Amino acid sequence: MKQAILKELDLPDISLAEDYAELGADLFVRRFESLREKMAERALDFLVVYADREHAANFRYLTNFDPRFEEAILVLPSQSRPVIFLGNENKSVASYFTRVEHEVVHFPSLSLLDQPRIARNTFKDHLMQMGAGRNTRIGVVGWKYFTQADGVGMESAFEVPHYIVETLRSLVGDSHMENATAIFMHADHGLRSFVEPAQLAEYEYAASLASGSILTILDKVEPGQTELTLARHFETRGVPASCHPMLSVKEKARLGLPSPSTQRIDRGDFLTVALGLRGALSSRAAYVASSQDDIPLNCRTWAQEVVHPYMAAAYAWIKHLKVGITGGEIYQAVEKVYPRNRHGWHLNPGHLIADDEWVSSPIYEGSSIRIKSGSYMQLDIIPGPAKPWFGANIEDGYYVADSSLRQQLAAKHPALYERMLRRRNYMIQKLGYSMSDDLLPVSPSCGYYRPYLLDRRKAFVFE
Repeated sequence: MKQAILKELDLPDISLAEDYAELGADLFVRRFESLREKMAERALDFLVVYADREHAANFRYLTNFDPRFEEAILVLPSQSRPVIFLGNENKSVASYFTRVEHEVVHFPSLSLLDQPRIARNTFKDHLMQMGAGRNTRIGVVGWKYFTQADGVGMESAFEVPHYIVETLRSLVGDSHMENATAIFMHADHGLRSFVEPAQLAEYEYAASLASGSILTILDKVEPGQTELTLARHFETRGVPASCHPMLSVKEKARLGLPSPSTQRIDRGDFLTVALGLRGALSSRAAYVASSQDDIPLNCRTWAQEVVHPYMAAAYAWIKHLKVGITGGEIYQAVEKVYPRNRHGWHLNPGHLIADDEWVSSPIYEGSSIRIKSGSYMQLDIIPGPAKPWFGANIEDGYYVADSSLRQQLAAKHPALYERMLRRRNYMIQKLGYSMSDDLLPVSPSCGYYRPYLLDRRKAFVFE
């Protein structure tokens, strides 16, 4: 395997795309057609899809709309148009965004507390009017499904609000209900495990914003600032967040997840930073230093002990990711060069990403799930070294596309495809990565890692 060395290097191109396009109605029509096929396979008469601000990805996948301030419920009968239940503030908004023919039902119980509750019918009344009853089968979609690994009997558990489950149970009984979230989110056969070119075009805009923000922060960090001062370089342009913004230094950085505070940044601090927008997340972790001489004495072999093995793992992940490889094979490729027991990583080394930062993952020990064309994958290997060491991070998104899908991208989204090809060339020619023809970098910062942030030209390349 190639060895990573520090070398003076130009920054990746982080200019923002100007060819961003809204998702068209035809995309959502096809999604509903695929969904009805899945319902038929499971013999489901109705699908009930729940959403709130934190858990809206499945709902938006169908409607292009995510509820604001309130919750929402979509009920899809197997033979007729969807019915969307909305509260006081969302009931007029959905018609502006939703791309498919639908009916809206005003259901005030979805509204905020103490707002008017003027309604003639309950949720159960509406379902009965739609034909739900003892002889119907209903699939419930929230944001998570369960397996035997979660505990005995958990396969039949529901994570949506209790009143929804109880209403459905009173209508059809336990034996006619099932958690159907896997229809959307399963890493192998879930509908959202495939990202269409049109959807990728929207996500790439978010990826450019997120990774551009991270690279700008890496360039703007200076001793004496506070975390909040540095965080002003997060740029979203109003694209909704997929998770909270993260920026930390000192011991707080060891946790990774905290948001920025008034804590002062000093030379020799370790810094972690991440920005997740709908469709993308980028993250980096490195020292606020010009060289190893600026960091604490007991950590000065950090690059050799932590970063070099971590970069070898990132290299192996990128090299192996392609159409047809199993998630288990990718896991083993990472484990071979970056043993989990030694380096402390415990989550999946990579996962699917979409509207939600983590959809599910085909990459785990023993996984037989094959990476399909159209998979949008996040390089997400999180080391957990013992103190005094801090970790490293080079988290970004990659699209896996066979020759047929690449031809579609080139024909329908030529500017997007050209940008991803330029990023490939940068990674191969400037950074020294090896990768399959199937792999297209979505984030401008893919593959780029600078360990000492105050040395603004030197990054790791593979030679």
